Amino acid sequence: MSVIIETYKTKDYFWDFKSPTIYHYLSILTLVISFIILALIDENEIIFFHSFFTTLAIISIFVFITTHILFSFSYENLKKIKTGVFKISKDAIVINNQLNIFYEDIDDFEIYAHDYKGRAKYLRVSLEPNLSLGLDNSVKIKYQNKIIEYKFEVTEEREIDLIYSFISSIIIKEKFKKVSPRKLVSFIPEKFRRTEEYRQYISEHVKDGNFNSIEGLLMMSYKSDQEAIELRKKYSL
Repeated sequence: MSVIIETYKTKDYFWDFKSPTIYHYLSILTLVISFIILALIDENEIIFFHSFFTTLAIISIFVFITTHILFSFSYENLKKIKTGVFKISKDAIVINNQLNIFYEDIDDFEIYAHDYKGRAKYLRVSLEPNLSLGLDNSVKIKYQNKIIEYKFEVTEEREIDLIYSFISSIIIKEKFKKVSPRKLVSFIPEKFRRTEEYRQYISEHVKDGNFNSIEGLLMMSYKSDQEAIELRKKYSL
């Protein structure tokens, strides 16, 4: 089994006429210009221009309000450029089907996956598109004095659980020989911390002196004092 994710780099993409962003800022610009001209011209002397810019100002206000509402249903203005494919397998991380980085050779490892396509970035109405493209996820690997870092795409929320569950299974099998166990534990999701395999992994590291007993219990995510007593007894913490 493996997890395959696509990596991307992004850049701001303002001139997207399918997005309300450009119309939002154009409406502000038009509104400001209209107000300036209306303040400078005499209503009685140039009736046509006064009526024209008054109408233009009203239209700009309407466009501004409309785009403000549309932001709640619009995706962020980013242009994504695919940079490759990132495969997390049971024995190694494979980049673009060419470079194999075995877990035991990795000196440091970080993965952050919280973003997915369609995620609402703001709880309230904002002044920019509210829906994410799912690209604010990253992985960083240090090995052989090299650092490799990628942003990757997640299209559905359930994929985040899949990624973390797979990484967690690799961690508890002790595949990462050089990375600090304390750091690795931070990438294990809460629901995985109540599994027998994970708790056994923590107990072994308590015995090895990487965590103390209290830290070990906390990392096991017990739900009550009674459960903590049972865990301490079961795993000899």
